[in-house]
Amino acid sequence: MALSLLLCAESGATHIVGGELYYDFIGANNYRVTLKLYRDCLNGQPNFGGLGEGDAILNVTNYNKDLIFQFILGVPVVTKVPANTNNPCMKYPNGVCVEEGVYTKTVTLPPIMGGYFLVYETCCRNGSILNLIAPSGQGSTYKAYIPGPEKAPFNSSPHFNTYPSLYVCQGKAINFSHTAFDPDGDSLAYSLIPAYNGLSSDTLVQYKAPFGGTYPMTSNPPLFINPNSGNITGFPTMIGQFVVCIQVREYRNGKLLSRHYRDFQYNVISCNILVDAGFADQPSKCMGTSMTFQNQSFSNFGMTYLWNFGDATTNADTSNILNPTYLFADSGKYLVTLVVNPGLPCADSVKKYVYVYPQFKPQFSVPPNPSCLKTNTLTYNITGTMQPTATFTSYFGSGAIPSVSNSKTNTVVYNAPGTYYIKIYGKQFVCADSLIDSMVIIGRPTAQVDNLPATVCDPGTLKFLNNSTSEYPCNFVWTVSNGQTYYEAQPTHTFSPPGTHSVLLTIYRGGACPDTILSPIYEVTVFPSPKADFVATPSITSIFDPEIYFESTSVGGIVYMNYDFGDGVLSPYLNDKHRYAHPGVYKVSQTVINNFDCEDVIFKDVIIEAEFRFWVPNAFTPSADGLNDVFIPITIGVTDYKMDIFNREGQKLFTTYSLAKGWDGMYKGAPCKQDTYIWKASYTNEVTKKYVTETGHVTLFNQE
Repeated sequence: MALSLLLCAESGATHIVGGELYYDFIGANNYRVTLKLYRDCLNGQPNFGGLGEGDAILNVTNYNKDLIFQFILGVPVVTKVPANTNNPCMKYPNGVCVEEGVYTKTVTLPPIMGGYFLVYETCCRNGSILNLIAPSGQGSTYKAYIPGPEKAPFNSSPHFNTYPSLYVCQGKAINFSHTAFDPDGDSLAYSLIPAYNGLSSDTLVQYKAPFGGTYPMTSNPPLFINPNSGNITGFPTMIGQFVVCIQVREYRNGKLLSRHYRDFQYNVISCNILVDAGFADQPSKCMGTSMTFQNQSFSNFGMTYLWNFGDATTNADTSNILNPTYLFADSGKYLVTLVVNPGLPCADSVKKYVYVYPQFKPQFSVPPNPSCLKTNTLTYNITGTMQPTATFTSYFGSGAIPSVSNSKTNTVVYNAPGTYYIKIYGKQFVCADSLIDSMVIIGRPTAQVDNLPATVCDPGTLKFLNNSTSEYPCNFVWTVSNGQTYYEAQPTHTFSPPGTHSVLLTIYRGGACPDTILSPIYEVTVFPSPKADFVATPSITSIFDPEIYFESTSVGGIVYMNYDFGDGVLSPYLNDKHRYAHPGVYKVSQTVINNFDCEDVIFKDVIIEAEFRFWVPNAFTPSADGLNDVFIPITIGVTDYKMDIFNREGQKLFTTYSLAKGWDGMYKGAPCKQDTYIWKASYTNEVTKKYVTETGHVTLFNQE
């Protein structure tokens, strides 16, 4: 049977606030089991929990968590936990009451492989706990492990010596010994762990972010337990209630034997302290042998002081003034004690180690910043108050030579521009210091032109693409070999006549790092260009005679030529003729390329003038003899054309929109009779640009 038992004894506002379960081996397979529970007793006095009045049920399982036995632990011995804070000069607040219930029971457990688990479960926790989610719905589980004979023939578990103070003060250090006692003398190790819930012995409580088992409360520095001594330290920063769980691991002959734990509730309050001794920490361990102490003590009434500076070389190492200055005889580590109101009932004291070593205040000066790559050697000196034995390690950056040095004086060479972070770490006795600065190295400007071609054709006009760089504004001077000079950043220059031309860019920079930089000398070869030209004969003609003769007059080593006659027709011949199909103005181009791959293009207009003719025959003979078989007008300069044919009764026999299609004397596949017919034509006159409608007669003769 798997273990699943939850006993809840919640009543009123009273809740379990902590506990632990441990056992002692008393011989003959007998164990004295002790359960300590701590409850909130502020409101009422309910039972600690169990099936009967004040009873508690202990579950015993095997290693597989199967329930073997149940024991009634009986009625606890109840005592009230003193509401102390380990500070006699604090006025105790109201609002916290904790009682301890101690159950004891002797049980007989014969040895079994794997051992036993002793488990007690209960609910519930205080609803005001800050580090848990819905804390009143979470319970507590306390368990102990009895090893089997394969691990140890007998064992008594460790248990904690004292219960922590009910109060801890916000803004005051916690320093409490959570040491445990082991009857067998086994080795113990301590740690912070999550607390267990009461729903199942293997279920952990649910913490509210950012809290957890190892960070159970707000503290700066965080709560910490020494793994060897069990001493817990911290500095609470938030008022409230927090669940804390301490685990003790039991080792025998270097092997883990069992785990024991206790959870409890820390109540962080704003303390009303009557007397509080304190003095400021020393700002540095290396301040020289003379030290002035700043008293930070507090009291609700008058204060007297007794200082002891821990100097074993003299008995005169005391003072009773507020802020004393003491001259130590030698370097070293001294334990200084301050007692406030010595000899009075409400006194307080504080002890701190102070370190007395010669002053260590290194300094280093950065050269003028920024510095120039043109003069890239800089000197760094580490100065200040220090001993000759002080050591330093300086880091000047990966682009510096050297990048790391252990010398106090360094000559550093920078070979690239950029920002360099300089870090110097010094050590003298137990004292260390670091110095951090930065150095900006300004690079030299660069003079660069990116779009200068090796060759151009005469004339070659180009806007210079200036891709020079500089951290500061510059002045530019462009010098061309033909004697021209420009001062713009990106001037436009025309390379001519043919030959070799050179270009030089000079940059003048002022500012923190003045400099002059010359670009490379760029050479541009100018090739001669061909000259395109042609004669069109005639250049103006009528559509009646639309053929034009083109004769090339281009010069300059022509290796390629092409005409574009303006109507979609091209020709590669130097001399050619072309017939135009329609009137209009045609832009004719001639493109020529010479043996230097230089090109020239010329454009000329050729005009084909429109002419108009519209002649309609008055008779036709559709006899299929090839003579006058079709009625069709003869036209020139006609567009938007339409013709209809009608008989005498006005019936439409034929329609066409094509100047190339005439009437063949047929209607619906049958020849029309010999007669006179009416035609109607509409069109646009291309010369006058007018839309015209004309009518007339045509006689159809049938010939057998």
